[in-house]
Amino acid sequence: MSEIVLLETESEFDNIKCISIPFDDSVPEYYAISYRWGVHPEWKAQTPNYTASITSVSQGNLIKLCKLYRSKIRYLWIDVICINQADKFHRKMAIKNMDNIYRRAKRIVAVPDLCYCDQNPHPIRLVKEEILCAVKDIWSRQMELFPYGYRKYLGDDHEDLLSSKGAIFIYQIVQDWASRCWVISERTIGVNGKKMDMIIISANVDIPYLLCESFFGIDWYGIVFGRDLITTIIYCKSTKYIDRLFAIFPHTIYKDLVPKLVDENRTIDNMTDLKKTLLDIVDCHDKLTLLYIVVADGGYQP
Repeated sequence: MSEIVLLETESEFDNIKCISIPFDDSVPEYYAISYRWGVHPEWKAQTPNYTASITSVSQGNLIKLCKLYRSKIRYLWIDVICINQADKFHRKMAIKNMDNIYRRAKRIVAVPDLCYCDQNPHPIRLVKEEILCAVKDIWSRQMELFPYGYRKYLGDDHEDLLSSKGAIFIYQIVQDWASRCWVISERTIGVNGKKMDMIIISANVDIPYLLCESFFGIDWYGIVFGRDLITTIIYCKSTKYIDRLFAIFPHTIYKDLVPKLVDENRTIDNMTDLKKTLLDIVDCHDKLTLLYIVVADGGYQP
C-alpha cells in the first residue's frame, strides 16, 4: 500500500476534506476509528483519488466525530472514506495493510454506536442524560464490587444494573461492536498498545471499558492462539467469512498467510467452507482443536 487516505477533522457537512499521501515514516499523526457498519442512505465523499460511496455510517455522525476530535488531532482514518471499496485492487492492498494502519495510528477510537442515527436508531431510544446516568451507575457499581481493581467476570453481579434501559443500551452496543472480526483485531491492537479510547457518540461520553471489564464480560487482552484462536474465528461475526481470517491471522503464527489468501481471491461461502479452509491451513495442534469443535457442533453444519 503505497499511499494512505486520511480524513481531515476540519471537514464539514458540505465540505469533506481528505488527503492522500505516501504511507511511510512521514505520515502525520492520525486516530483510527473502530466501529461496526450500519445501514444508511448512500452519500458520497470526494477524496483526491476517488469518490467514496458510503452507506455504513451517516454523514451527520461522521461530521459529529470530526468536530469531537478537531481540537485533538488533525486527521482520522475510517475505512468507508479511506478505502476505495469499489476498487478491488485498492481493497486488497488495504486488507494486507490493515494491521499496519491500526498499529501506526496514534490512538484507536472505538465508537460502538456510530452505526446508529435518527434515521437508523437503536431499538432502545434514550436521551443523553439517561446514557450519562447509566455510565455513572456502571462505574459506581464496578468500584463497589472491585475496589482494588480485581475485575474477574462475575456476570450475575450486574443483573440489577441490566434492569436499566441505559445500561442495557451500553451493554448491547459494546457487545455487538466487540464481536465483529475486524473489531477484535482493532481492539487487540488498541488495548495491548495502551492506546484505545471508547466513546458513545450519541451522548459524547467516554467509557472506562477496562475498568468495567466485569460488566461487559469481555477479555480485552484475549486471543489468539490455541483453542482461543479457533473459537474466536468460528464464533466471531462478519459480513464475509473470509474476513475472519484476514482480521485474526495477523495476530497469530499464520500472519504470513494473509497476503497469499488475498491474492488467491479465496472465497468462503458458509461456515462449512470456513472450517474446511482452516483444516487445510492450520497446524496439527489447531486442527485437533477445530475437529473437537466440529464434533461438538454436530459435524459440518453450514
